Parts: sequence; structure tokens; C-alpha cells
Amino acid sequence: MELLQERYAGLKPKMVISYDRYSMKGSEDKKVRVTIDSNIRFRDYDVDLTSGRHGYPLLEEDMVIMEIKVPGEYPQWMSEILNKYGLEDQSFSKYGKAYLKSKELIPQAAKV
Repeated sequence: MELLQERYAGLKPKMVISYDRYSMKGSEDKKVRVTIDSNIRFRDYDVDLTSGRHGYPLLEEDMVIMEIKVPGEYPQWMSEILNKYGLEDQSFSKYGKAYLKSKELIPQAAKV
């Protein structure tokens, strides 16, 4: 651990991402987990975690991120639900999206 601390001594936080999370675990299969993240916000200023949960919205107001964590294949019942509602696997990175959005905000901040 000390080697890592020495090697990366100059590292400083660059971004804070916060959200509200609702987490569920399977009652029959404890390995099945589903999380729903809402009110996702980010900021690349005031990056002290004790400064609160303010920042720019990452997604449109009525959007959430649902993450399904299942080792291996989805159980049959879950596959049926996902198919019924037309839900498909999709990759998403909160940090990646926040990074891109922060780059879009730079010209706006420069105009102020």
C-alpha cells in the first residue's frame, strides 16, 4: 500500500459523482442483484466529498439507470420480464458520460 501511496502521491480528485440508489437482492437467489440509480449528479469543481451532493444533472430528469448483476446467464423469470418490456443490455459509464458532459460545459462557463 505504501508503494502505491508513494507512486501516486500527487493524485487529486477531479470529479464527484453522486446519486440515489435503490438496491434489491434476490430472495431465492441471493446472487441476483438489481440497482436503480436516480438523481445522478456530477461536478468537476468543489471536489471535496464533504461539500454535499450538488452538481450538474447527468441524465434527463425522468431517467434512471438500472443495473442487473447476475453471475452467468439471467434466470428464466428475469429474461421473461426483460423481453416483455423490450429491455436490452447496454453499456454505460457514469464517469465517462460525466467527463464528456464536463467538456461540453467549458465553453458555456467561459462565456459567463
